[in-house]
Amino acid sequence: MRRAPFVPFLLLILLLAACESDDVQGPVSVCDPVPEAIEPDSGPVDGGTEATVTGLWVVGDSVQDTVVRVGAADATVVSVDRAGCGACDACAAESLRCASCDRECRGLAEYTDGTGIIHEASACTETLVFTTPAGDPGPAAVSILNPRGQTDALTFTYVAGDDDDSGDDDDSGDDDDSGDDDDSGDDDDSATAVVYPWEGDIYCLDWSSVTWVSPSASLIALAANNGLNITDFPILLSPLVVSGGSFDARISAGLANTCTQNLTVGTVDNAGTWTDPTFDVGPMTLALGLTGGTLTSYATIFDGTISGSGAQITNSTLTGLVDVSASPLICQVIACAACPGGGGSCINMQATNATWDNVGPGPLVFVP
Repeated sequence: MRRAPFVPFLLLILLLAACESDDVQGPVSVCDPVPEAIEPDSGPVDGGTEATVTGLWVVGDSVQDTVVRVGAADATVVSVDRAGCGACDACAAESLRCASCDRECRGLAEYTDGTGIIHEASACTETLVFTTPAGDPGPAAVSILNPRGQTDALTFTYVAGDDDDSGDDDDSGDDDDSGDDDDSGDDDDSATAVVYPWEGDIYCLDWSSVTWVSPSASLIALAANNGLNITDFPILLSPLVVSGGSFDARISAGLANTCTQNLTVGTVDNAGTWTDPTFDVGPMTLALGLTGGTLTSYATIFDGTISGSGAQITNSTLTGLVDVSASPLICQVIACAACPGGGGSCINMQATNATWDNVGPGPLVFVP
């Protein structure tokens, strides 16, 4: 039987958020990014292309709270900039959705705020600069997330390098092709295959190790002080097959206050990428088991480093969009955006510097 959403958790976060800030005066506007252009819109598969996005609501207040992903990989945000946004910001501060401030944001109308101050018409310009990660040939969605909202309306196309095409020496090198020693040297190929001792083991997330970006660390600490410690709700990860550039993993939830798999919660299998010793898995939708219900996280991505004996996963980042639809009042104090697919309201989750402990052989049991 499906359990009811964990409403008490969401209500507590709402109350704590209200206590945290004395400046909260009313609803926080939802400002989904409206990107207008990306330049350049293509680059090599090796990554390293510095791309510039222009538009409205595409940046956060700083580099730290602006997240860009190309495909399933995080890009490096280089800079964010806003100019001429006085009338736009004044309108947005008093509106439930920033879409209603389009004329003010584009400099087509002035805005008179609730105190009678007139903000002169001025076109708001925003610029987001990021460096692309490595990717596979072809188009990849560019996702932008910040405290105001999220979008994946842009596309960046990865182009294979010319080195392979220009490598005519290999094609003409009949000596190599006819060299049966090379072709029959299957022993060489198998000799390079890496067998990882931790493959199939189970890793348990140590929530106490993370650095919280969103929600804020103060909210998490207040929740813990009020009897709602997030370590009550562990996440488990098991690398099933690690080969070449592939990292196939199974993710599940643990029983409260343990690293033992909760067999009442469905598992998620995801084909990620592996660049020894780092991995990433996602995006994926997780339904995590909590005391009294479930909590759903969309577009969830985990990454990290597994080295040596595999005793830990280190330098891990967790991002996602957490569905808070069960408690709509939360969006009055925390910026919400539409969940993927347009249904429900989500808040951004981002945690960095996380550590996962290897708790022994697995793999996790598959649960449909």
